[in-house]
Parts: sequence; C-alpha cells; structure tokens
Amino acid sequence: FSNDGAKLVIANRRGRSATVVDMQASKATSLACDCDPLVASAAASNAVFRIAETSDSVVFVDASSAGLRTFTVPVMGDTR
Repeated sequence: FSNDGAKLVIANRRGRSATVVDMQASKATSLACDCDPLVASAAASNAVFRIAETSDSVVFVDASSAGLRTFTVPVMGDTR
C-alpha cells in the first residue's frame, strides 16, 4: 500500500507486469514492464513502489496522481 493507503501495487511475475489498484476509485490498472517483478514494496515517496531488481538496475512503479508509469534506475556499485 502507498503511505496514505490510497494505492495498492501487486507484482505479477508471470504477466511481467504490475497492477495498480486505486482504493478510492475501486479501479485497477495493469502496467507492463520489461522485468521480472517479484514483490511490490513501498519506497520513501508516497506512491512509488520497487517491483524488481537485477545486478545493475532497480525497477519502480510510480502510482502518483500525476500518472502511472514504470521507470528503471541504474545501480552503481555494490548496494548489498
């Protein structure tokens, strides 16, 4: 869930997608991603969720009111 409880993100590994549920509008939207989503975990921002990672990048879903999107952030060096 987002920090305010308004959005829920579900990672779908088989479908290579993430589903964003707007709890207030009772609406679900699926976003394709070129990744293997494993788990949706809330990031520090209210409606940004980490859904996948590889050795060199992390994939996020932005479920903010500005619009739904996925984005990838490259990882520099060892993060573990």
